[in-house]
Parts: sequence; structure tokens; C-alpha cells
Amino acid sequence: MKLPEHSHCKFCGDPIRFNDDYCSEDCNRLHKDKEKRENRKLNLTLLFAGIIIIGLYVFIQFS
Repeated sequence: MKLPEHSHCKFCGDPIRFNDDYCSEDCNRLHKDKEKRENRKLNLTLLFAGIIIIGLYVFIQFS
């Protein structure tokens, strides 16, 4: 038996119609919230890494 052409929800993985991205508005919202949290975490990590690099540079220059 051949399955009809379909795709999978970007958040939960359930089968959905081929051109859709999410199975529900809840999955759409939850996925966007998750992406925002991940982006915020990445930005904070990069910020702290930059602060550490600048701090080390200043420490080395004035030691």
C-alpha cells in the first residue's frame, strides 16, 4: 500500500498535508516559542564569550 503524499509537522512530527508546516496553531506557536528561546540562549552565549575575550585582551595588555 502506498501512502498519500504528505509532510510532517515541524514541531511534533505528526503526518500532515503536503504543503503545510504544522498540524495545529498550538504546534506553530510552540515551535516559534522554542526558536525564540534557542536564539536568546545563543545570543547570550555569544555575548558572554565576547565579554570574556575582551576581558582577557584587556588583562593581557595591562599585565
